Formats: sequence, C-alpha cells, structure tokens
Amino acid sequence: MQVDTEITYKRLAVFALVLLVISLLTIPVFASSLSQKQQELSNLRSKINQKNSQIQKNNQSKASLEAEIKDIDAQLNETQQQIDDLQEQIDSTQDKIDSIQERIQQLASSLAKKQAELVEATNKLDQLSKVLTKRARNYYKNGAISIFAVLLKARSFSDLLHRANFLGRIVNQDAELVKQIKLTKARIEQAKKAIEADKAATENSKAKLVEEKNNLSSLIAKQQERKRDLDNQLSSKKSTLEKIGSEQQQLEAEIAAEEQAAANLKRYIAAYQNQHSGGATPSRGAPRSGQPSAQGFIWPAAGPVTGSFGENRGNHIHAGIDIAAGYGSQVVAAKSGTVVYAGWMSGYGNLVVIDHGGGVTTRYAHNSSIEVGIGQYVNQGQEISRVGSTGFSTGPHLHFEIRINGSPVNPLSYLP
Repeated sequence: MQVDTEITYKRLAVFALVLLVISLLTIPVFASSLSQKQQELSNLRSKINQKNSQIQKNNQSKASLEAEIKDIDAQLNETQQQIDDLQEQIDSTQDKIDSIQERIQQLASSLAKKQAELVEATNKLDQLSKVLTKRARNYYKNGAISIFAVLLKARSFSDLLHRANFLGRIVNQDAELVKQIKLTKARIEQAKKAIEADKAATENSKAKLVEEKNNLSSLIAKQQERKRDLDNQLSSKKSTLEKIGSEQQQLEAEIAAEEQAAANLKRYIAAYQNQHSGGATPSRGAPRSGQPSAQGFIWPAAGPVTGSFGENRGNHIHAGIDIAAGYGSQVVAAKSGTVVYAGWMSGYGNLVVIDHGGGVTTRYAHNSSIEVGIGQYVNQGQEISRVGSTGFSTGPHLHFEIRINGSPVNPLSYLP
C-alpha cells in the first residue's frame, strides 16, 4: 500500500508540474493575444472616429450643397420669370409691328391711288393745255379777224350780243377749267405729301419697334444662356450631393460593421480579463449608481470623471463634467423629461438636451449617435445616445451638464 501511495504522489507531482509548465507557456500566448486584440480594438476605434469625422464633414458639405441648390433653384425661377416677361414684351412688340405693317400697306395703297389721281389730273391739265394752246395759236394767227368774223356774221344786234356773250363764256369756261384742274392737282399733291410723310413716320416707328424687338430677343438669349449655366451648376451640385449620399451610406455601413467588430473584441477582452482576474473586472456598460440622488438624478454614463466643472480651458470655462467611457457606450437620461434638442451643435457635436421642468435642463454632448427625437418624453435611465467624440473633443467621452434657468451648475453636486 505504501508503494502504491508513493507512486500516486509521484504521479500527482508530475501532473502538477506539467500543468504549471503549460500555464507558464500559455500566459505569454494569452497576453500576446490580449495585447493584439486591444490594439485591434484601438485601431477599430480610430477608424470609426475618422469615419464619423468624415460623416460630419459630409453633413456640412451636404448642408452647404443643399443651400446652394436652393439658391440656384431660386435663381432659375427668377431667370425663367424674366424670360417669360421678355417673351410677353416681344409678343406685344410683334403685334405692334404687325399693326404698323398693315398701316404702312394701307398708306402705300392710298399713296398709289393719289399717285394715279395725280397722273390723271396731270394728263387732263396737259390735254386742256394742248387745246388752249392750239386755240391760242389759232387766235394768234387769225387774231382779231377771227373774232370780228364771228361778230360780223351776226344778223342782228341781238345776234351780235349773243355771239359776243358766247365768246366770253367760252373764254371764261376755259379759264375756270384750267383753274379747277390746277386746284385739283394741288390738292392731290398736298394729299400725296401728307401720305408720304405719314408713311415715312410709320416706317420710322416700325424700325424702332423692330430694333426694340431685336434688343428684347438679345436679352432673352442672354437669360437663356444664364439659365443653361444655372442648369449645369444645378446638375453638377446634385450629382455631388448624390455621391456624398452614397459615400455616407457606405461609411455608415462600414461603421456599423466596425462597431460590431469592436463589440466582439470588447466581449473577447472582457471575457479574458474576467477569466484571469477571477471575475473582478467591473462593468462599464451601465451608470455607476441606479439609485437617484436627493435631487433625483442618476449618472448618465459609467466611467470616471476626467474633466471637472469650472475648469479654465483657455477659450472657455468648462460648463460641465467629462465622464470617460468607451466609444459607443450607452448614455441614459439622468432624470425623466422631454427632449428639447437632438442634433448637431457647434462645439458640442451631437447633442441631446432634456427639459426636466422647473427651469432644470441637462445636456449630453459629443455623442456618436442620438437615439431620441425632439418632443419625445424619456424616462430616467432610458437610453438617449451613444458615447462618441464629435464636436470639439480629443477622444471618446460624455460631456454632461446640468443647467438651472439656463445657468450651468456643478453636476457633482446633484449626482448620487
């Protein structure tokens, strides 16, 4: 029996020695693996921060592009309105030109008629002149003999008087006919001159309207060229906006995958630390205390305070406290209330503001994501965001403020 016992002890001693050797060999392996995983986690967080930073820049670019697109749309509408107004003026001017052209044609027709009347009157005057000239020539040749011959042929004194009266009427009629023809010719020439003047003035008005129409057409051409340029700008900016949108989707997908990978690494590291520290590693996934303070507040995130209230940071006085927490860690409402702000604010980055009533508000800044919306009522301890490093931040943490009537107070005086 004693021999068997000694053999058993020897075997146990050998087994213990083997276990010791294995553990000694394994520790560096695990340590090396842990260091590698921690480095991978650090690299992932760095990539996520860079991509979140790029998303912030893209959001700013999108906002700028959207404002520019809105401005270009307004310019396009204004330019199109100007083109429409100019086209109305051109149409109105063309109507005037058409009306004046009809007037010119009417005047040309009237002028042609007057010209024909003038030719007719001139011909009549020429014919009468020829008759009178011939009569005058005969009178000159025969002279008084012809007249006296007519008178001497009178058979009585009464016939003499009748013949003399007849000769006088002929002379008077010739004179009156010449006078009437000359007056008619003069009136026709006067009417012709008036029509010519009217026609010239009308053609001058038409020329001015044509020039006005050409100027309007030139203005329309310029506005249409401007519209084409604005359309090109709009198309380019919309294309850029679409590219940014596609890039945003890709970045968000990559961040989601990397956050999942980071979560897996954190679980691996936590499991390893828990295994090699007897399960003593404290959890940082929940607030430090679930019991509200006397003022009714709980911690919004789990982690040590790394930035104090009232610190002078050169360009500003620190209005809250900084709570160190892992990227993507949960942020909860320190007290029940209504969300009055949920979005980007310069310096704060992604910011949530909760109104608790009585002039009391809390602020949660630098978040990587926001899980609530404006107007939403949240209960104490309800998740409102995730820890990040947006805005003016040097690394992942939660900036937490308590304000009373708009003035910041020290949160540590209100937390449990």
